[in-house]
Amino acid sequence: MGIWWRWSWRDLRSRWVQVTAIAFIIAVGSGTYSGLSSTAQWRRASYDASYARLRMYDLRVELAAGSFVDDEALRAVGRNLQHRGVLGAAST
Repeated sequence: MGIWWRWSWRDLRSRWVQVTAIAFIIAVGSGTYSGLSSTAQWRRASYDASYARLRMYDLRVELAAGSFVDDEALRAVGRNLQHRGVLGAAST
């Protein structure tokens, strides 16, 4: 075990530039990944808050997880409303 530590320390001292560069690259990559991956939840909440303030949605339909409805079928329901004039636009 002592030989391994001496060899590692000798190698570290002779290649300190490479070791420092590798450590820097790992630190930047790890920080960037964690920073960018943690914004997804905030981004969804921010979108919902922005849409609510702008009153973009008068009617919003959400489906249960794993379910599927054809977007044209939802539009057909909107076209068949008793008061069709209340539906100004539909998008998916």
